[in-house]
Amino acid sequence: MSFRDSFEDRLAIRELLETYACAVTMGDASLLGSVWMEDGIWSLSPERGLQAQGRDAILAKWNSAMAPITRMVFTTMLGSLQIDGNTAHCVSFTTETFDNEGVRHHNLGCYHDVVVKHETRWLFASRTFRSIRRD
Repeated sequence: MSFRDSFEDRLAIRELLETYACAVTMGDASLLGSVWMEDGIWSLSPERGLQAQGRDAILAKWNSAMAPITRMVFTTMLGSLQIDGNTAHCVSFTTETFDNEGVRHHNLGCYHDVVVKHETRWLFASRTFRSIRRD
């Protein structure tokens, strides 16, 4: 686990994670799209084939998943971060609480991310999610 890299890059990557969390909580597809590389890969459950590649496909899958959800709070916490030039590898932990068709759900999970510095901004190149616990 490393948090020794440049303060500016570490802060920008934390803000990337927080922007993602804000977009999910607010249901803001435009904001969500702004944090992805054009050819990004989002893997929610790769073993079951739940994966999308490309910003448009990611947003289509996200919009479909969010359609039945009436309220959502998504929080994230950075667990580890290793920066190597313009590429970084992160592990973050998530909590989702949401209502879906009148039923409250509470999920804990973990993202393994690759983020890249594109021009002056850090963006997700890939996010791979693993569920820790679902209630």
